[in-house]
Amino acid sequence: MQIEVGRLHLQWEIEAQERRGYKITQCDAEALRAIVRNAYSEKQGARRMRNAAREAVQEAVRDALLSGREAVGRLDYNSHRKAFFLNGQK
Repeated sequence: MQIEVGRLHLQWEIEAQERRGYKITQCDAEALRAIVRNAYSEKQGARRMRNAAREAVQEAVRDALLSGREAVGRLDYNSHRKAFFLNGQK
């Protein structure tokens, strides 16, 4: 159930970024699991899911732009760095 809630919030944030001109084509399964893991707690349930999805997508877009790359591609998650990024595939 949490995965579906996370997927929904992630899709909303991807659509919001597309309206800003960034092309995020899809989400890696590991990235979605990381969003759910970061957002879900027994005490508060999935209340932070929207914020976690927004933070993940915005982190990836910000890092791409600061690196001088185009904010385009699939949202991925690097578990060693604990960071979200865009892999650049269109």
